[in-house]
Amino acid sequence: MKRNLQSIIFTLSTRPQMITRYDHIFGLSFFISGYFYGKDNIELEPIEVHFRDNFHFWVKSKYDVGLSQSWANIIYFYEGGGDVAINKFLELFKEFSDDFHRSISSP
Repeated sequence: MKRNLQSIIFTLSTRPQMITRYDHIFGLSFFISGYFYGKDNIELEPIEVHFRDNFHFWVKSKYDVGLSQSWANIIYFYEGGGDVAINKFLELFKEFSDDFHRSISSP
């Protein structure tokens, strides 16, 4: 079964330690970076390109942050560590991906 980033992230909502080993936002950030590194020579799906190119800026906008911190650092700073930050990431990612799918389906 071929899995894309979106399906992997949604798997995290039930078992985050299955993929990141720890309930930690930075483990998730490293996992996603590794995912994109591994797919460098493979065509990315549109949601993956959108995530890679825009999620950081989208999170900065959500938190009204002007700093040049990573999305993981921003979430960690405002939400704290552990599963609180992971859960907030999952909530933000769902909103981000829903926005993306609405934007490509509306005329």
